[in-house]
Amino acid sequence: MAESGCFACNPISERPARDSPLNWSRARALCARHKSALVLEDGQSVQGVLARAAPRDFPLEGSMLSWIYNPAFVGRVAGTRAWLDFAAGGMAALEDRFSAETYFEFVAFENPQATTLLYDVWLAAAGGASVGSMSDAIRLATDLPKGSRSRPAHRQPSLAGFERLVQVWNFETRLARCRSRAGRLWPESFDELKAWIEEANVSSGGQIEAGTDIPFFGALNGCAARRFAVLP
Repeated sequence: MAESGCFACNPISERPARDSPLNWSRARALCARHKSALVLEDGQSVQGVLARAAPRDFPLEGSMLSWIYNPAFVGRVAGTRAWLDFAAGGMAALEDRFSAETYFEFVAFENPQATTLLYDVWLAAAGGASVGSMSDAIRLATDLPKGSRSRPAHRQPSLAGFERLVQVWNFETRLARCRSRAGRLWPESFDELKAWIEEANVSSGGQIEAGTDIPFFGALNGCAARRFAVLP
């Protein structure tokens, strides 16, 4: 039986009329029936892959799972794409509204603070400015608008969004090294999962992973253009 809120049961998305820096529209989730049929990019079932990395004495849970086990697909790899979100011991599968290719892109499109940053980047581009360095991004998120005595209410979330995207970008860069070294996409045990997370989630003080600044800002500007392509 179809569920009205499920994006696989009802593929046509009706975005709210209001979409603003403090009130972004939200992605829909899959119903339980479609969620049970999810597979990962190599065709393995989500539940089977997670089971191999589960500890013996307690359930596998934690938000960092989202940073590794994504994207997912409904029924088959060529099918409807979803993005997994792990929280409070559960797992949601969210709609891919903007054709994200990586978890970094999904966070940029759907995390409210990161999307607020994209909006600032899009506004800057519309005004003829570019965001191509760390100093550009920080200035964009913290400077007062010309002629203003106060910072817009969304600027603080914009800075937090930049910090979050740097963290996700660095994690993905290091995770790729873990996968390459292991010769597989997914950890085969809980110990290996912990080791991957510990290696990939090392704090970098808000600095972009060395040697990846240019692709980071290329991805940031590209996401801004795609997320707000419908705006005039």
